Amino acid sequence: MLKLFIMNPKSQTIIIKSDQEINLMREAGKYHAELIEKVREFIKPGQTPYEIDKFAHKICKELDVIPAQIGYEDYPSATCVGVNDDAVHCIPSKDKVIKDGDIVTFDTVILKDGWHADGGFTIGIGKVDSEGKRLIATCKKALRAAIKATKPGARTKDISKAVHRIATQAGFTPIKKFAAHGLGKNIHEPPSIPNHTWNGPSPVLKKGMVLALDTMICEGQGEVDFLEDGWSTKTKDGKRFAFFEHTVAITEKGAEILTKK
Repeated sequence: MLKLFIMNPKSQTIIIKSDQEINLMREAGKYHAELIEKVREFIKPGQTPYEIDKFAHKICKELDVIPAQIGYEDYPSATCVGVNDDAVHCIPSKDKVIKDGDIVTFDTVILKDGWHADGGFTIGIGKVDSEGKRLIATCKKALRAAIKATKPGARTKDISKAVHRIATQAGFTPIKKFAAHGLGKNIHEPPSIPNHTWNGPSPVLKKGMVLALDTMICEGQGEVDFLEDGWSTKTKDGKRFAFFEHTVAITEKGAEILTKK
């Protein structure tokens, strides 16, 4: 069930999008950006991840977009919402209550007119300690570096190196098991792009590729455990996790962020 989410850098056929197709993905990205903005404003202490998920689902209905994660490989929710040491693909909990000082990760994929947009963020709640703030800032910086490295003629490995460099220079660790990926009519498409340096095939980046650039780092060793639901993960050592993601299209000039207003 999780095979499409686990890092697999081996080369596969990469789908190049036409200008018209990227225009459609650009439109989906605008809706995603609006959803993200509303969710970011909504999150506050006292809520559960489940309440955040239900709010996001309601906004999807208002925007007339499909929450594409529901039913994907049997995933049950519209979003992934984690707190502190929760890592990727966390099914939003009804029991966990967000407190002052927590850091919350949010990730969702929408479908508009047959095309996907994927992205997410980490937010500090109330008075977050200095290391939590630094983790969030570093992850955001790593995403900016990944975007800058995304340009025609570069290789997927250049994106991986950019994230790895920013994370490790700050004393943090990229998550090893999961990866950024291609996006289009499918939620997960080749290529697979790890957040850390690695040896293996590294496709050349070309105009017309669309990538969901997940950046995933943590305070600890970068290893995760799966929970009993088969989806949710936690850092193995209980250290905090941060996540930022944008969908980008590769143009002649570099990466255009599609999931940004």
